[in-house]
Amino acid sequence: MMYDDKFLTDYATRIKKIYDDNINSDNNFTLTFGLFCGLISVIDKEVRKEIFSKIELPKYINPTKNSILQDEKIKTVAIMRHFRNSLCHFKVDRQQIISDNQGNIIKIVFKDKYFKENKKICNFSCELNIEELNNFFNFILEKIIVSGK
Repeated sequence: MMYDDKFLTDYATRIKKIYDDNINSDNNFTLTFGLFCGLISVIDKEVRKEIFSKIELPKYINPTKNSILQDEKIKTVAIMRHFRNSLCHFKVDRQQIISDNQGNIIKIVFKDKYFKENKKICNFSCELNIEELNNFFNFILEKIIVSGK
């Protein structure tokens, strides 16, 4: 891990406090999405394997049927990687943030796609509505805090 022993736990704990203190604000989505981006960006390969290889993701984390995951032995680790890549490599843009008729954001489509030697080796796509994003964010926070890493 590229961080000191307690960095992730401390970081996740601070993020959780910010979230808990502000969850009922008018900017709930913006808050959750911003904190989610910060959290997912520090989950490196080693952390993904250490923390997420032995757990099952919630049922609402359900990549589309045509998703091709990057070759990973553990599906959970691959999915966590694709969420990270989607955010850290700027693959979420205005087209992936879906709003209702009043302009309220209702869901986000996370995508990760790339090719190697003109062959598609990854085509990940997973939609989360606002409640699922909140739940997934808290799920990740809990797993990191409980791990003590």
